[in-house]
Amino acid sequence: MKTYYIKADGGIIKDYDLTQGTEENNLGKMQEAVGGYIEYAPTNFKNTRVIANEEGLLHDLPQNHIASILCERVIVGNVLVQTSNNAVKTFISSANLTHIKEYMGHLNISLS
Repeated sequence: MKTYYIKADGGIIKDYDLTQGTEENNLGKMQEAVGGYIEYAPTNFKNTRVIANEEGLLHDLPQNHIASILCERVIVGNVLVQTSNNAVKTFISSANLTHIKEYMGHLNISLS
């Protein structure tokens, strides 16, 4: 499974490494990446997990447009996406924030 670190500003780090020994260390690294407690945001893509900041809305974090499309709802802050789904990998690899904002605007999804 490949892990992507997707920043709210559209920046993407491919092959984000979560394997630092114990499962407890992995939790700490996930929390560090999203800036707080983690939650798994639901997505309809098979073999895909989106890990977001559980309190992102409370902290008024900026919208993450790429994650919002993957989850088909508003997702805020930096996220981790773990996937073995080739369609998701292709989408993330070719993601262009300008085009994504235009697409979301056509769907009348908030671009806060």
